[in-house]
Amino acid sequence: MSTHSLLGVKRADGSITGCYVHFDGYPAHMIDALRQYFADGRSVETLERDISEAREGGGMRSFYSPDGLKRTTDIFLDSSPFGLDTQAWLREDAMSKNGVNYSYLVENSHTVIAKRQYGDDTYPDTRVYELTLREASRPMWLQQLTEETDW
Repeated sequence: MSTHSLLGVKRADGSITGCYVHFDGYPAHMIDALRQYFADGRSVETLERDISEAREGGGMRSFYSPDGLKRTTDIFLDSSPFGLDTQAWLREDAMSKNGVNYSYLVENSHTVIAKRQYGDDTYPDTRVYELTLREASRPMWLQQLTEETDW
């Protein structure tokens, strides 16, 4: 079973570029993956390029998931592009329309706005997460992440 989500980047001019993520869209993975992504030296601009590339192939199969000793982003290779622009992202029914329970909007390399929604009739819960890695001890940090992302 998979947890579908949307991943987007808010540009300096307020516009948004986003895409669909098929697997591992639950907060414990996505917040950890985003934190690791930026901790590994990547920028918001790099994330925007990754999302743009994924849009061309129909979205991401998974985002920055552990694969052996490295993390990878697996992109669909569909013939039909799929992405969300600013207008589509800001629609009230964007999550239910795209069949996802979570969305993640990266505002900068330090902040992501996460939304959770179950069912078409519910208004999404919103949380803001800090993306800066604070703890030197990864097991302790993962425990904090588990508690932090438990909705």
